[in-house]
Amino acid sequence: RLWLDVKSWLIQHQLMVGGVILAFLLLTLNYIWVMLLVRRRGKQLERNSVVLHQHERALETARQMSVLGEMTSGFAHELNQPLSAIRHYAQGCLIRLRAADEQHPLLPALEQIDQQAQRGADTLRNLRHWVSQAQGNPVLTEAWKAIAIREAIDHVWQLLRMAQQFPTVTLHTEVSAALRVTLPSVLLEQVLANIILNAAQAGATHLWIVAERTENGISIVLQDNAGGIDEALLRQAFQPFMTTRKEGMGLGLAICQRLVRYGRGDISIRNQTAPDGLSGTVVTIHFLHENGGRDGDNSSTG
Repeated sequence: RLWLDVKSWLIQHQLMVGGVILAFLLLTLNYIWVMLLVRRRGKQLERNSVVLHQHERALETARQMSVLGEMTSGFAHELNQPLSAIRHYAQGCLIRLRAADEQHPLLPALEQIDQQAQRGADTLRNLRHWVSQAQGNPVLTEAWKAIAIREAIDHVWQLLRMAQQFPTVTLHTEVSAALRVTLPSVLLEQVLANIILNAAQAGATHLWIVAERTENGISIVLQDNAGGIDEALLRQAFQPFMTTRKEGMGLGLAICQRLVRYGRGDISIRNQTAPDGLSGTVVTIHFLHENGGRDGDNSSTG
């Protein structure tokens, strides 16, 4: 009986019931549509936030690089003249001493002074070329030459006086004496010196350096056992002024990256267990075949 009454009422008021159902459906669809719009808008805002954050980071990096470029240009300008004077005085003394006695005991020392002053001038020139490139000028390749990687490693080790300054650090190398890479003068030594010093100052007792020819260039891998770097800091390792040492300026790896890129190569860093089982850091440098000067490229021939 009740069902019949309800059915009768629905039949009598079917227009009103239909209107209510239609209104409910429209409200439901409207709610779904609004939620979709809100969700889409939320995702758009999230994307905009990410892009804004990326732009902020890019601007901050550009600002830091501008400061670093100005510092580099200033240092190069101020140091070039004294280095040039040192070379001239050393060469003048060499000429006079050789004229008096070709076996004079001071000749080797003066030759070293001349060579190291030239090395300092080459280092400053590389930094100035990098600054010039960062400002949009073309890469200069006239002074590029074939560098023996093994000789560069040995020279840096002696130059840093590692045996005296860090006697607990042992060097292990797997580098062919014939392996060469075409780069600006002393650029490779600049990069190697920074990385080796970082490892030694971080407490490494062993440093492994492996260099080999790859399908498209030359790869140099430096592994230490200094305990590695916190992952959060590792992602910012190449940011200027980022350092974990109180006395550090945070410019070493930043300059290394820019110099390697100036040499048309790439550099990366990651944590990896060392061959002795201790935690450590791996720095990988890769130079492409075509990174050389106008008439040269990387080669493994002597």
